[in-house]
Amino acid sequence: MLTRIAMGIIAASAVPLADAQASQPSVGIELQGEIQNPGFLQLPTGSRLSDALLAAKASPNAYLIGGMFAREKARTDQLRLKAGILHGLKTLSASSDQDIKSAALSVQAQLEDFPVTGRVKVTLNARLQQIQPKNDPELASGDKLVIDRRPTTVSVLGAVIGQCVLSHSALKSARSYAAECPSLAAADKEYLYVIQADGFVQKAAVALWNRDDPITLSPGGAIFVPIRGKALRDVDSGLNDEIAEFIATQHVSP
Repeated sequence: MLTRIAMGIIAASAVPLADAQASQPSVGIELQGEIQNPGFLQLPTGSRLSDALLAAKASPNAYLIGGMFAREKARTDQLRLKAGILHGLKTLSASSDQDIKSAALSVQAQLEDFPVTGRVKVTLNARLQQIQPKNDPELASGDKLVIDRRPTTVSVLGAVIGQCVLSHSALKSARSYAAECPSLAAADKEYLYVIQADGFVQKAAVALWNRDDPITLSPGGAIFVPIRGKALRDVDSGLNDEIAEFIATQHVSP
């Protein structure tokens, strides 16, 4: 039989243990979209994106390829990226070449209303992520995971008369989509930027002399028609690359 003193020692030692368990550090992530468990999820510190994805339980209609994992640090970097892009386009719009001016103003108008999302490029596949730690970041405060339904369209934007939203076709090439959206005189005739729904970007050669093999797009993907490179030399030679990367941060919605 335990003495009163021994029982007191046990009881006293149990209190800090319970307190320690109750105060275990945790991290929160917001879950939205086509999932069974939307809302604000608390997980132990050190948990990874795959843990949140498994806890969210994507519905059968969820389009994981176009899912958006967003975080505050990336949003800060993207605010600076967008500001730099708009500054470059504003400078370009002062060009004495009316074709260049028109293209810069068109692209600027398209991008001004694009939100800064904080989207981070990841492949949302929990089982695959668990064996690829580089693709399975640790969660941090302010993280968000949004998974919507599969879209049915592809967008073409950039140095075009107006942004086009076209029906997705599985075997249709990026060049074919772009051909359906009339381009401006200052559009680059040699390259397109193909932005897949998962946020990954490819620069595709499309001229007769340098043409790459056809590239198809996933539903919700986009094609950025760049401004011809020679026009950017005195402003920012990497401006087209930056614009494509910024477009890739946008949320893919149905």
